[in-house]
Amino acid sequence: MSGLGRAKRLFQEVPAGDAAMRSTYFNLFGYHLRLSGELSPKQRRALFGRQSSTRAAAADLQIEFVKRLPSSVSEQVLSFRGKNFVAFPRERRMLYRIARKSRNTAAVREDWVRSASYALCVQFECGSMRRSGHFLLYLHASCVAGRNGALAFCGYSTFGKSTIASRLLSSYPLVDDDLIVLLCPRACGARELPRIVHFARYVREGFGAAPAPNQVRWLLPVASLVWLKKGANFELEPLAISAAAAALLSPVTLRHLSAATMRRLQLIGVLLKMIPCQQLEFRKERAPLVTLLRERGLL
Repeated sequence: MSGLGRAKRLFQEVPAGDAAMRSTYFNLFGYHLRLSGELSPKQRRALFGRQSSTRAAAADLQIEFVKRLPSSVSEQVLSFRGKNFVAFPRERRMLYRIARKSRNTAAVREDWVRSASYALCVQFECGSMRRSGHFLLYLHASCVAGRNGALAFCGYSTFGKSTIASRLLSSYPLVDDDLIVLLCPRACGARELPRIVHFARYVREGFGAAPAPNQVRWLLPVASLVWLKKGANFELEPLAISAAAAALLSPVTLRHLSAATMRRLQLIGVLLKMIPCQQLEFRKERAPLVTLLRERGLL
């Protein structure tokens, strides 16, 4: 059977009388997920907790939990892969592979929630999501939580994102060290500002709950976006919106689709009109870096 055939078989409708395969609905940041798969009651509790329900809802994303992912998918089907999942953004579907053995429930929950969030971000880029109030956007960045909000350090691989977040600013809580997800209002004049999802905190405190952006601790207000530049000095200067948008565009998940690339660029433009982006030239010394960021009100 071809990869496409296996994917279609895995996505067949669940028989109504099969209790082990019935659908569960889950609220992820206000987005409705339809979850199904060959899961025991114990696995369901571990993956979804008690926040899930069996009520009918219009699904923004359908997730099938499987024991094995298809080895290949037809090139005619729009899809992308992660470590434990294959997503089909136009169909609003995702296959997620269940780890055989894992005693860390929080880590398992955080991984599938991250994967689902990433899939929702890509659905906005390919145009299959039509939400009027908010959109989700991913950026290749590390992030720490300061007194004035989350500080996101963006840059290509080897630019020093992990070095800054994990070593030079190790006294500040680490939010992420590779990929961040932002919940952004579509209207630039909205009172609500973009916020970064703190996944580890979400799994502990807000699992399955709809967000109240000004009241939850797992949505962190963004203090600034910082584009990294290695150098001999410590300098922080504003970056023009056009230059920042071009820099933040990568990585593009659906790079072979020009429409998706343009839509991602538009979403980044909306973000940059609300949150400034600055360029930071730095070297690997902790004290001068912390002093500079504190003087500019970012930490």
